[in-house]
Amino acid sequence: MQITTILWFLVSVWIVCTDISHRLISNIQILSVIILGILCFFQYGLDINTWTSLGIFLIGFLLWHFGFLGAGDVKLLSILSLIMPYHLILSFLFLTSLIGAGIGIIIWILWHLFGINRTVPYGIAIMSSFLLLFLPKMIQKI
Repeated sequence: MQITTILWFLVSVWIVCTDISHRLISNIQILSVIILGILCFFQYGLDINTWTSLGIFLIGFLLWHFGFLGAGDVKLLSILSLIMPYHLILSFLFLTSLIGAGIGIIIWILWHLFGINRTVPYGIAIMSSFLLLFLPKMIQKI
């Protein structure tokens, strides 16, 4: 298994754990994703999806502004969409939404039963979708 794949997995676990425990995706974590993205760009010769990423950022900014997503979630989605192969972007967004909805339902149930924090740690959905769609491509060396 390549070191880049292991690093993606470790960074993903780090992001998921801090998002669950603190409902926060830090700028250091975002910087780690950027660095790994740059490594993947050079290692696999990926295309950069500038316009797609910018569109996702702008929509995410609106969602953040109205309180639907956290700023870290928006930054994470935007950065990951830069390196996601273009043909997987819609699948990435759909799978993220689907996993996020499932987590949201679980959080809603736990909130009603136990009064836990109502916010959804969307970093779980984002990183899970990324790993499910992108890592197989990395393992195959795109």
